[in-house]
Amino acid sequence: MLIGCLIFLMSSKFLHRRYFGNREDLREFWGHSWQKLTPKQRELVGKILRNPTSMSPVSKFVELPEKEVSAKTGVFLNPVTEAVWELTVKEGKLIVAVPNFSFQISPFSPNKFIPVNTSIDLKIEFEKHGQNNPLLMHLYAKGIKRATFEPL
Repeated sequence: MLIGCLIFLMSSKFLHRRYFGNREDLREFWGHSWQKLTPKQRELVGKILRNPTSMSPVSKFVELPEKEVSAKTGVFLNPVTEAVWELTVKEGKLIVAVPNFSFQISPFSPNKFIPVNTSIDLKIEFEKHGQNNPLLMHLYAKGIKRATFEPL
């Protein structure tokens, strides 16, 4: 599949130079397909098209104070599936640890995060109703119902 994609891209270099004047045009052309490429595939496509590989479904991550990031750490349980996810801060980055796998997430708003440098199509939202209520973590993935995790 990757080879077919690359052959298409090489043959369409002319189209890229002629019809795509900026990154927004290219991003619009790729649409959601760009999100499905792995970081390595994005790099390869970027080299072929002579375009930076920083095209991301989220154009800008936001910077959060360390205190806000730390407030989202802890061990969370999905009461329906009994899955346990642990969120920690390592070197200033929010890391999600699930059984046999871990990945970094970054904020694109104060309470909404997405994975970084992975092909995981997932959105994580933190929600807190009032001071005395626990922080809930909601997971959204294409094709599945929202999963809510509660702190342990």
